[in-house]
Amino acid sequence: MKMVELLRQLKRHHGSAERLRIRLGVTERTIHAWLHKSEEDLQRLQADHIEIIKKAAREKNLVPELFEVGPPLWDERLSYEANVEFALSEPTSLPRFRTHKTDFLGHTLNSPFGASASVLTSTIDRIRYLSRAGCDVITMSTVRSHPCAAHPGLNLQFCDKSAPLLNPRHNKTPQVVVGGDSRTFRPEFGMVNRFGIPSKPPERWMAEFEAVKRDMLSGQLLILSVTGSARKDESDALLIDDFISVCRMAAKAGADVVEINASCNHCGGKEDGLYRNPKLLLSICQHLARERLEIKYILKIGYITGRELEALVCETAPYVSGFCAINTLPVIGVTQGQHEFEPAFGRANLKAGISGKPIQRLALTCIGEIAHRKAVEKLDNIAIIACGGVATPGDVKGFLDIGATMVQATTALYSDSHFGLKVQHYLDSELRHNEESADRELEEARIQWSRGVQDLQREMGGGESVAASIERVGLQVFLEWNASYNRTKALGARRPLVPTMSEFKDKIKIRMRAVTGR
Repeated sequence: MKMVELLRQLKRHHGSAERLRIRLGVTERTIHAWLHKSEEDLQRLQADHIEIIKKAAREKNLVPELFEVGPPLWDERLSYEANVEFALSEPTSLPRFRTHKTDFLGHTLNSPFGASASVLTSTIDRIRYLSRAGCDVITMSTVRSHPCAAHPGLNLQFCDKSAPLLNPRHNKTPQVVVGGDSRTFRPEFGMVNRFGIPSKPPERWMAEFEAVKRDMLSGQLLILSVTGSARKDESDALLIDDFISVCRMAAKAGADVVEINASCNHCGGKEDGLYRNPKLLLSICQHLARERLEIKYILKIGYITGRELEALVCETAPYVSGFCAINTLPVIGVTQGQHEFEPAFGRANLKAGISGKPIQRLALTCIGEIAHRKAVEKLDNIAIIACGGVATPGDVKGFLDIGATMVQATTALYSDSHFGLKVQHYLDSELRHNEESADRELEEARIQWSRGVQDLQREMGGGESVAASIERVGLQVFLEWNASYNRTKALGARRPLVPTMSEFKDKIKIRMRAVTGR
């Protein structure tokens, strides 16, 4: 918890340190010490003192959880298996914010934010925690038609500083230095993982999906991510058949929306980097569509742009309901040895995937191009899920502004499991600001309309009957404009949409001619 900031906010709300002291029931010496302690010292306060501060904060409509980092959902020092078997404690009572109704593939969701498929969404308790902590659309980690172990050794490494500007157009896979400390990690630095799409046995993941789907809150959606499996030397047909098999299992488990994971770059099989094999990927989508399962498919891809992306979207759009982009970018992780760089994942040149802020620029480019293609091709029913580089609540709005339907995060949730709460708070603040801005615009429109009616009455003359007619027709004009404006009121101030006095007069004149014939 950022106790320093919380105490400052409380002092501001109470008006003085003395009033805050009285509310907290502590001595003058104590409140003076608290207000001048460092964050590190404040973290050592007794538990009952912290609870007193939290209670006082809630009384002033401050949300303590917004000032603290949520508990870690994954321990990078442990193996994949040890993490999966470790049971998280039940989440404490977490705040809920205003509903930001979002239509998504036939579902009305509480907000356009959630958690993307990763090991953080691989167990019931982790998904449940995230669903209570501000994530309204969660994609369960990718599953297979058979059990599959994670890559051996370390699977997750943190960058100790921001990764360099990445250029995926280069043929050579870039090297990224890792070895940072999870305690000081920030999502803007970047994170590198190499899990390889591990999967539990189908009977287990199917049962877990059914259980956690029942446990989701109203206005939330659980998506299931799947991939097919085949060795590099096996046929395309075998991979297609396996995709069909795992999707049948997903349907049996009750999945309404399935994410086709075609974007892992370090799983080793024929499914590795599938988004770069458009012919095979199209064939998979076509075969799945022919199965006529009660499922809507989201195609998750890695970073591609230009004609390659345009062709993929246009060719697969008839068979899927949306696209998710982007997955991690392939890199080779290295650590600084005594004399030179050394492999971070055990052997040289092993591909891993970098996520976090270093790939945000690439994700924005890809999502922007998908949204443009959606508009050009009139793919109105296609949803767009943005992920890749979401590090701050403002990043969520950035992706929504360029055309994403939904935004999901992973790296930010490694850093702070309460990141979803911060996003919801941010969306609330944006909505309040937009509503206030729209109200000001509406008041301006009323003034311009009133002036227009009065000015027109003076111009036309004709006594009380003409003045009454102008007022009646003018009211109809204003109400029609007002209804149209209110339908998108939450978008906030849009001054160009507010008619001037002259524009209102012109609209009234046109309507008057239609009524009077002159």
